[in-house]
Amino acid sequence: MSELETVGLQYLVKFRSGQDYKHVQDDSGGVPVIGSGGPFTTATEHLYDGESVLFGRKGTIDRPIHINGKFWTVDTMFYTELSHYVDGRWLYYWSTTIPFGLYSTDTALPSMTSSTLGRLEVPVLSIQTQRRITDYLDRETSEIDAMIDKLDELDEILRTRRQSAIDEVFLETAYFAPLWTLTKDVIDCPHTTPVVDDLGQYEAVRTASVRDGKYIPGNGISVSETTARERNGENRPDQGDVFFTREAPAGEACVVPDGNFCLGQRMVLIKPDFEKLDSRFLVYAIYASNNQSEMALSACGTTVVNLKLGTIRSMMVPSCDLEEQRRIADHLDDVTAKIDAMLSKVAELKDLLTERRAALITDVVTGRKDVA
Repeated sequence: MSELETVGLQYLVKFRSGQDYKHVQDDSGGVPVIGSGGPFTTATEHLYDGESVLFGRKGTIDRPIHINGKFWTVDTMFYTELSHYVDGRWLYYWSTTIPFGLYSTDTALPSMTSSTLGRLEVPVLSIQTQRRITDYLDRETSEIDAMIDKLDELDEILRTRRQSAIDEVFLETAYFAPLWTLTKDVIDCPHTTPVVDDLGQYEAVRTASVRDGKYIPGNGISVSETTARERNGENRPDQGDVFFTREAPAGEACVVPDGNFCLGQRMVLIKPDFEKLDSRFLVYAIYASNNQSEMALSACGTTVVNLKLGTIRSMMVPSCDLEEQRRIADHLDDVTAKIDAMLSKVAELKDLLTERRAALITDVVTGRKDVA
């Protein structure tokens, strides 16, 4: 197919700003209130009634939403009034191909303007062609979405199985001891932002560096040795210690690997007494459902949930001899490694399907793939 003629989006739609919803919010209302993540509450009144494609104005700007009917959208969103030259579903599919990152006006809080959106060039297609494309993409993407849903179900099953494997080990534990009795120290992070040094040889570990019992390299902040020493003081993270997140999210943990580290914000360093406590055993104990539940109940804050250092120190850890701890850790290493390998494969397949979906939409709406 030859290259398509294009026209500015501003000639196909009118952009309208969303409004604050609090004066119309009603949990028993029949009108959805829509933010960048989709509907999140209801209202008694509507801001617009009809078909529209919604665009994020601030914050999450890369998730356009298609809707048809009465709705209210928040003041960080735009909604559109469609002309008779454009089909709403087609416009939605086209809008998912926009490279929003190229047009964002602020890196700290991504934002878009209606004028920027309006200047985007849209392929000129007859309304009949748009609807034919929409019918085709509805069929094809629904099949891909169904496969993604199945993978999500499998992911949940595997995660439940992984959690059950951990819980079963600790289910019949008779004796527990507070964490502080089994450690040399439990150390809070400095409550200042690390000074970034792109050429630094040390990593200030952040909460994004710790997930599901594992250390994730590359998510920390590069800092100089001087900064690391200042932040560590006498408490350098040593291999075999444990990183613990006190917020965003709280309750994640992993064994400290070999490397040069210091604590970033919202992190805690646990230094086990290795004559009493095996690090791997401790990490599994932290992820046991009873401890996760206790931490959830003990967490403070509303906007950002966090754990106080005293709560972490008082965490109850199953008490058994080191030989038994290591046997348990070895067993769980084996079981969780097999499940984690399957989870990784599921994630890989989901990524491939997601990429396939995006590529299909791009090829069709830009005319590279003819669906006639």
